[in-house]
Amino acid sequence: MGISAATTPRLASYAVTHTIEGTAALLNVNSGIYYTIDGAGIILVEMCDGEATLTEIAQAVCAEYDVEEERALEDLIELTEALLDEGLIVTDEA
Repeated sequence: MGISAATTPRLASYAVTHTIEGTAALLNVNSGIYYTIDGAGIILVEMCDGEATLTEIAQAVCAEYDVEEERALEDLIELTEALLDEGLIVTDEA
């Protein structure tokens, strides 16, 4: 099963994150992979606790930014897939 609106992403246990001046930095301490995110992606990182679905995160993005929920969800799915590929987040679905 792939990433969907019902996916509940969470930070990997070996990932650390720090947000400063509008940019979130994620580091996979096992591999040394470093990823930076800004804008609406920060909301994903902040809500990436295994409880919120991507739909709920998209709704939070829409409350903060002028964006259609469908577009926000598409972008979040794409970002989630990228972070999953980098080993920075995990999901129960993947």
